[in-house]
Amino acid sequence: SLEPIVQAIEEYRRAEQEFKEAEQLVKDAADDLEMRTMAYAELDRLRPLLPQLERNLQLHLLPKDEDDEMNTILE
Repeated sequence: SLEPIVQAIEEYRRAEQEFKEAEQLVKDAADDLEMRTMAYAELDRLRPLLPQLERNLQLHLLPKDEDDEMNTILE
């Protein structure tokens, strides 16, 4: 099913857009300390999240290995 891939893409794009908006807000709110502080907090929240979401998306895009579903025997 493609649904997990689509969800991962949407989640990544949403976070990326939020990050860009927060960056723009930092620039636009040069005179508003409170707004700038909120924008920096949002950037701090999103900065570590973006690589995680990107990694998740990459994992969804990897081809499935036929052997992944097989049982293993350890000796």
